[in-house]
Amino acid sequence: MALLRAISRYFMAYPALRACAKVVVGVSGGADSVALLHALLALPAAERPAVWVAHLDHALRPASEGDAQFVRELAAQWQLGCTCERRMVRETAARLQLSIEMAARHERYEFLAAVAQAQGAAAVLVAHNADDQAETVLLRLLRGAGLAGLRGMRPLSRVPGAPQLLLGRPLLTVPRAAIDAYCAQHGLQPRQDASNADQTIGRNRVRHQLLPVLEAAQPRLRRILGRTAAVLASEYAVVQQAADSAWAHAVVAAPSGQLAFARKQFGALLPALQAELLRRAVRLLQPALRDVDYAPIAIACEFVRTAAVRQQVLLPGALALHVEYERLLLLPAAIAPALAAQPFMDGCSAVAVGVPGRTSLGACGWWLEVSAAPMPAAVPDRWAVQFAHPAQAPLALRSARRGERFQPLGLHGHSQSVARFLQNAKVPQALRAAWPLLCASEQVVWVGGWRLDARARAQPGADTWLARLHPPD
Repeated sequence: MALLRAISRYFMAYPALRACAKVVVGVSGGADSVALLHALLALPAAERPAVWVAHLDHALRPASEGDAQFVRELAAQWQLGCTCERRMVRETAARLQLSIEMAARHERYEFLAAVAQAQGAAAVLVAHNADDQAETVLLRLLRGAGLAGLRGMRPLSRVPGAPQLLLGRPLLTVPRAAIDAYCAQHGLQPRQDASNADQTIGRNRVRHQLLPVLEAAQPRLRRILGRTAAVLASEYAVVQQAADSAWAHAVVAAPSGQLAFARKQFGALLPALQAELLRRAVRLLQPALRDVDYAPIAIACEFVRTAAVRQQVLLPGALALHVEYERLLLLPAAIAPALAAQPFMDGCSAVAVGVPGRTSLGACGWWLEVSAAPMPAAVPDRWAVQFAHPAQAPLALRSARRGERFQPLGLHGHSQSVARFLQNAKVPQALRAAWPLLCASEQVVWVGGWRLDARARAQPGADTWLARLHPPD
């Protein structure tokens, strides 16, 4: 009965959850969530809140409707209220330019929050387990996460997009094997999700390929990764305490919608505290931004150490950091001096480009239009270019990668680094790391507004397209 004990200890450890009169439990129909629901109902009524079941059909698999029906019948059998809903996750992914996994997460938490609010519940419970935690920590390590990311999932946090709701993970210390054993012991017959075997999904590759290899060297790896997450969570709390003190001393007055640090006080901080204060500032000014990438924060911290007055650098969330004599001012890049009326990419990720179609660059307001251009002809201005490209090949917009090179038209096949080209073109320093590049696979096709790659030159008989960057309407 290890699983029951784990859940009982979990509620004892978090009085805020124990005080909830009602919770919503996300139930997919798989072993984890079915075991969580069953174990919750097995607890004495005095030890647990009332339960409402919620199931979201992501419409990604033919069997998903069967999963929804299974959850409805299970809730009815166990005399529980239940809300089921179907959402088209692929359409959300296309609309928000997210991966399928991220779009599914977005829809799932939005749905769970809506159900909790409708039912008057103060918390949502989900069934992430200890194996999920190990996979999460390893995935984040591979992506280069810092202390905050390597804490993994938190046992108790807030629902993304609905901070008034608690988000609990009672099974976070329970291994998947113990969950399977619990289901077998109690005759539970959960649904099997075939997508868990799809190794085009990053988490599944870690689960089925990488973890088994690493466990051959360290059989206790999953437990060690879980313990690492717990240790780093306690150390992160120390960093946050130091950051609270640094914030109180460094933040100074700024106009509404902006934020400023005293330049002297900020410069005296350790680099890790500087980075944490910048992350806090970005989240405060852009609360809808889910992740604050490490790279642009690190670049900004290095920039501050050597920057002169009136220089600027871009931050995540379409923000700029502008150096004044006594302040470091964070403000929307669209109104920052030298950045207004210039195109730039919001983040580090590539954005898929429709061929033909229109693609937004983000908060700067610029957008890219790609249309067919059957005959090579003169283009109206620097913001448009004709290029040869197979119609079926994918295009993307992104910023330059470190050390990236291309073959500027007119250099007779010689290559040049994108960074050096932008410097020679007198692009403002703050914009160079975020300047939009039209790319095909790993190859730069066009440095937006400046130069075509010679290999993409439009030629008679080739599939020819017109790309044009449009300023905000």
